[in-house]
Amino acid sequence: RLHVGDSVPLGGLTGFTGKGKIVGEFATFPTVNPDAKYAMVADYATFLAATFGPGVFPREPDDYWLTARESALDDVARKLRNAPFSSASVVTRAEALTKLALDPVSLGTMGSLIMGLIAASALAAIGFIVNVVVTTRERSGHFALMRAVGMSTRQLLYWVGIENGITVGFALIIGTGLGLLLSNIVLPLTAVTQQGTKVVPDLIVIHPWGSIALLNAGLLVVLGVAVTMAARILNRLDLATLLREGEE
Repeated sequence: RLHVGDSVPLGGLTGFTGKGKIVGEFATFPTVNPDAKYAMVADYATFLAATFGPGVFPREPDDYWLTARESALDDVARKLRNAPFSSASVVTRAEALTKLALDPVSLGTMGSLIMGLIAASALAAIGFIVNVVVTTRERSGHFALMRAVGMSTRQLLYWVGIENGITVGFALIIGTGLGLLLSNIVLPLTAVTQQGTKVVPDLIVIHPWGSIALLNAGLLVVLGVAVTMAARILNRLDLATLLREGEE
């Protein structure tokens, strides 16, 4: 029940019986267990000055955070691992990123998702093209009648294109919106560590708009292929035969 600006007794700290003033708050902090009910972060130099006194030994830090140029990271890490420092553990940001990028669990999950995306997209594209071709053939008698009353092949092609374009347009809008919704809901719930615990800090969902645009462009290409195949069918219509058979 404390807030920024309140004072809190710090008797639990070694050799320190005074009070501290809360100057800020945070939700998560590196090396602090996210499941902890509360934690305090203090400036080390200020803490040493406040606890300084006869018979009080300075409390040594458990770890050190260093800033270094990207080009010098490997050299700094190597020196810290060797004498005279002989650090028990040295972790650089680059090494951590490499470890995460090569995590077999993450790679397996991403691979499965990508394969599923490719397979689903391919099946949907083939099914859409086949549907347009079959529908155009089944309506050949109706198209022949339209040609007979004065419509041109180009007008019929526009007709077919608009019909299927509306379907594709709804697919782009609804599919993209549903994908964004599911990614924001599902991904944070499925992001866990190798031990099955929640990742810290929380996952930030980033939408790759470039990839989304490419996928939507691919759907437009599929529409173009379907309309092209429908155009070939319309150009081969035998008006006399179809009208003589009495089809509509």
